[in-house]
Amino acid sequence: MKYTIAFLVLIFSVTGICQKQPPDPRDNATPFWANGRIYFKSNRDGGGVYSVKDDGSDLKLLIKSAGDNYPPRWTHDGKHGVFMTSRDGDDFEIYTTNSDGSEQKRLTFNKGYDWDPGWSPDGKTIVFMSSKDGNWEIYKMNADGSDQRGRLSSWALRDRVCVGLPQKRSRTAPNCGRQE
Repeated sequence: MKYTIAFLVLIFSVTGICQKQPPDPRDNATPFWANGRIYFKSNRDGGGVYSVKDDGSDLKLLIKSAGDNYPPRWTHDGKHGVFMTSRDGDDFEIYTTNSDGSEQKRLTFNKGYDWDPGWSPDGKTIVFMSSKDGNWEIYKMNADGSDQRGRLSSWALRDRVCVGLPQKRSRTAPNCGRQE
């Protein structure tokens, strides 16, 4: 019996059935270096955002929740982070957190995707991309999530052109946010 098992192990090894699968890039992704640590999202243990020292030691779990979580961008003093997550449903929203992962607070409540947040140099304002008006635009808001009216980019011409266009796209008409 033991010779049969050894023979099967040998056959599986030779034929490649037991070969190790290549790593999945989703297992450890989107690294970001800040505050003397490297922050990254990982699928380990069900997914979350982790950090390690630059020599790979001192692995710490920072953010753990359902959905897809991205590493925070930090204020210049390193005390507060801002990150995007899909923990609340299909779209992404913006959250803040303290440097130890505590006090995670949702800042956006939009129907569109809120994406790629970052801090102003003084840590009082957050910029982010959003599709909340049907187009991807750049917005800013206060660090507490208030005053999200400040749209910094505009597709206003495209928005005006799209009003009243038929639903079918022509070669000269813009997409106007419709699915192709």
